[in-house]
Amino acid sequence: MKTRITKSAYGTWMAETMMPLNDKLHLCLTTMKRFDKNITTTVAVGKQESYFFTHEPFKDFRQHLMTSSERCTKPAVERQHNAAIAMLDSIKEQALTHYN
Repeated sequence: MKTRITKSAYGTWMAETMMPLNDKLHLCLTTMKRFDKNITTTVAVGKQESYFFTHEPFKDFRQHLMTSSERCTKPAVERQHNAAIAMLDSIKEQALTHYN
């Protein structure tokens, strides 16, 4: 499990963690500033093929985890993303249940 913290194409901070869920699927945890100016953390499950992550809406697991209205700084994104990482065990259980 590796977390990347970078600036997005829009110039705001974002954090992304990718980890395997099972043989075929990967879990992608993302924290970023959204259109409503809030910092939002979501998790999505999909297929990882070389550099591409493919998520199929209405089929694959996706969940909104948390939102905060503080200013989108690197420490704020790190703090919220780390709080979501602490929840990964329960998220993985929910995701695996979705596919069974």
